[in-house]
Amino acid sequence: MSHPYVIERPDLQNRAQRYSSTWVTLGFWLLYLYLWTPLITLLAWTLQIGLTRYEMVERQGYLELIDSLGNFSLVILVIFLSL
Repeated sequence: MSHPYVIERPDLQNRAQRYSSTWVTLGFWLLYLYLWTPLITLLAWTLQIGLTRYEMVERQGYLELIDSLGNFSLVILVIFLSL
């Protein structure tokens, strides 16, 4: 007898499985949005939107960005080499 897969019949999941699946999905969506933060900040900086201009230009936040680019490059290189 063939048993249906849970992915084909989500009603076979119990309440704990549904809730844990929902929370894990939400967590990864939040992580995904967090990973977009540098690009959104760069776009806002390029458009010189109020607070971003203050943080990046007047308080010299771009120096931290330049320092971080070295670390980002190293992480990208490690990921590239591991793949």
